[in-house]
Amino acid sequence: MHSRYPKPSSRPSEERHQIRTELAMLNKEMSRSSNDFFQVWLPFVLGASMALGVFILVSLMRH
Repeated sequence: MHSRYPKPSSRPSEERHQIRTELAMLNKEMSRSSNDFFQVWLPFVLGASMALGVFILVSLMRH
């Protein structure tokens, strides 16, 4: 059965290099996902605000 984490190397400098590489990859992935957040939520927010506007407009017209 394979372990999720790699075996620690005998040289601490290799471990630090690997950690820095993984952190750089994580940072790149997190910065990319923030752009995806706006791409997903912007259409939803626009649609919800239009629906709310129509609801308010219709309710004002009935009274």
